[in-house]
Amino acid sequence: MTPAGIEAAARRKYNAVSDNFYEDVFFYDLIYEAETLLAEEAEVIEKVYSTVSVVSQREYEWPTNAIAIRRLEYDGNKLKLITFRQDDAQTISNAATTQTGTPDFYSLWNRTIYLRPIPGTAALTIKIYSYDMPSLQSTPTGVLDTPVHYHKDIVNFCVAFLAAKNQDMKTAELYLALWDRAVIKAKKWQRKRVTADQFWMVQNVDTLPQTCLGVT
Repeated sequence: MTPAGIEAAARRKYNAVSDNFYEDVFFYDLIYEAETLLAEEAEVIEKVYSTVSVVSQREYEWPTNAIAIRRLEYDGNKLKLITFRQDDAQTISNAATTQTGTPDFYSLWNRTIYLRPIPGTAALTIKIYSYDMPSLQSTPTGVLDTPVHYHKDIVNFCVAFLAAKNQDMKTAELYLALWDRAVIKAKKWQRKRVTADQFWMVQNVDTLPQTCLGVT
């Protein structure tokens, strides 16, 4: 659904189709707030970004809207997330080393990505899989970042605040309750979806891929 579609659906639910009491910008703000809450609580917005390696450059920018990084790849190979303490083990506590090579690990700090070893080859693809915040929509035909199967829940969120603005608190509470249940359901669905192509089982650490810092 577009912002205009969500606005129309919310107006129909609250019987306010031609009510001038609610401006378009009011709906844009509500949609953004609902998308933000879903992103923060259930990590429903997934993105993939790409950049390229620079010889002897260790630090790379965190994607602007990213909340968290799920996976990082260098030239098609998955990198392992490590702490700075583990990085010290790699460099024998010489974090300022300029030794280059093919990165196997990455660390995160202050929305910056640190690779180790430092890339020794230019123009290789660094792919970042992340959970993101939404973009604020300001046009009726904008495209929401949140997956479409959550749009009906955003409609209910909007109805709750249409009612609240109209001092109709009983209706507002009803739709906020529907919204709260939808957020809980979204959290469960996101966890289930991540493992949709595999059976639940306890993994044997002895058979998992290993690096010098342990299981990957």
